[in-house]
Parts: sequence; structure tokens; C-alpha cells
Amino acid sequence: MENIIKVLVTGASGQIGRRLVRKLMSQGSEVYTLSTENYFENEPSVKFIKKNRGEPIIEKLPKVDLIFHLASQTSAYIARESVARDIETNLIDSVHFIEKLPNQSQPPAVIYAGSMTAYGMGRVESIDEKVEIDPQTFYDVSKLATQLYLEQYVREGLIKSCVTLRLANIYGDNEKTQSKDRGFVDRSIWNAIEGKELSMYGDGNYLRDYLHIDDAVEAFNCAGKITNEDKIKVFNVGTGKGTVLRSALEQIVEGANALTGKKSRLVSVEFPTAAYNIEKRNSVADASLFRNLTGWSPKIDFSKGIKDGIAKTYALIDQKSN
Repeated sequence: MENIIKVLVTGASGQIGRRLVRKLMSQGSEVYTLSTENYFENEPSVKFIKKNRGEPIIEKLPKVDLIFHLASQTSAYIARESVARDIETNLIDSVHFIEKLPNQSQPPAVIYAGSMTAYGMGRVESIDEKVEIDPQTFYDVSKLATQLYLEQYVREGLIKSCVTLRLANIYGDNEKTQSKDRGFVDRSIWNAIEGKELSMYGDGNYLRDYLHIDDAVEAFNCAGKITNEDKIKVFNVGTGKGTVLRSALEQIVEGANALTGKKSRLVSVEFPTAAYNIEKRNSVADASLFRNLTGWSPKIDFSKGIKDGIAKTYALIDQKSN
């Protein structure tokens, strides 16, 4: 992180946030975390700022050079259950946060975590940043609204620049912490190791771009080095390689059964009546713009990521049972 001294990470207890904080620490940055829980209480060098979900920030915020804004409610279905609460959590909380920043002669830059689902159903083979956004859920609307507000804060001079990274499907977090409709690949690994059936909606012939969490963390790290390039920028971040959902689940079942000797299997079920149509999307990210500017590229092949994830999850389950 060139010339970055003080960094603040919101959502630091989340799957990407935890790893990003460790990377920033290893690079010598002075790190502040803003989160609902202190995941780094045993790291005295990390300064924790308490944030209660859906409530304004009470504590005084520090002067920092760079902000990674990862905090978000990430379930489209939870968003639909209470649209107002989702707006409070994603949009209003972000506004409160930015307006609590102290006055600085040089305002901080912001790296914002977006999603490839902003493009909707994915009607082209490979999605670049020129494809029109087409949000299909209240969740995506609130995420996009937050992005627009952050960009307006740049124009108003409260933050220096805003770089939005629209992430492909993230996997590789082996802890069983995700909500029921997020972290699908990681939950499937966990269930397969336990010998459970894996449910696949429809025929499973939906193309996804699966990005390992370590590659996603490195993308955020690289984004921190380009905050002076443009005041407002949006990048897609993914592998550029599509994997059919059915194939992904078959790899998980085969690998888990080979390791455990159990007989997990893949079963096809009907889509629930309340399921969003976007579950049937095809989405592969064209990340060439980001790669060309930063030199970032994904390092972990999906098959290897699945194999490693199965081994790590198996070891974690074995450790907890002993």
C-alpha cells in the first residue's frame, strides 16, 4: 500500500474484511476497524470502533487516508422481507458513516464493495463495465444507491475518490458463518462433508464466475493503489471463466465423498415460488479493465480452490469434534 498510513475497514468481521485487515497489517498500515464485533481483540495494534447495525455511529471517527467500505447486509431475501430495514442498513448507515468523517485537508479515498448482480440476468457471454446495470432485487437497488451517494460525496468534496469493485461469486471461506442464502459454495462443501444431500434448483445449468476469497482480498489491496487515477471508477472483478453450477456441485460431492467415505449426493429440486428469477442468471465477469490498470489477476483455479476448501473444512470439522 504505497504511501497509505492510516486505513479504516468497515465490515471488518466479515469474510473478506477479516483477511483484508490481516493483509493491511502485514504491509505496515495503521488499521482501524468499524464493525458490529471486534474480531481482532487479540491484536492490540488494530483499533476497533463499535458499530451497532441499523444505528448511527456514536464514536468519533479517526482521520484516515483510505477506507475500504465492505459493511453490508448481503441477502436479497432479507432485503425483501423488510425493504426499509435494508435501506437503513446499507444506504443510511453508509451516509451516517461518511458524514461522521472528520474534516481533513486531504479527504480519504473509498474502495466500495459492489456486486456483479447489479447487471441483472447476464444477457451477454462476458460482462464488462459497459453493460447496462439492471438490478433485479431490492438488495441490488440499495447497493447501487449507496454507490451513487458515495460518488456524489466525491463531487461534494467529502471524500477524495470512490472506486467500486463489482465482485463475482465469492467462495473460499471455510468457517460456517454465512447466512442461509449467501456463501453457497462454502455451505455446500460443509454439507457434503457431513454427508448431507446438496439441493440444486432446476437443472443447474447456470453459468457462474467463482472468485476465491484470497483473490478478492488481493483485488481490494490493488485497488487501494489506484485511488489517485480517477475520482470515480467502477471495475468488475472476477476470473473471466464460467463454471456451470451443476458442475461446481458435482465437484464438491465427488471430492467430499472421496475424503470422508460418506455418500453425499446431488439432488434436483424445483425452484421455490418465492425465488428470485436472478437465481437463473448467467454471469461471467470481464475484469480486463481492472487487470490492465493494476496488474491484478486471479491466482486460484476453481478446481484447486474446491479441493483445498474441502480439505480445510474437513480439518476444521474434525478439530471441532475432538
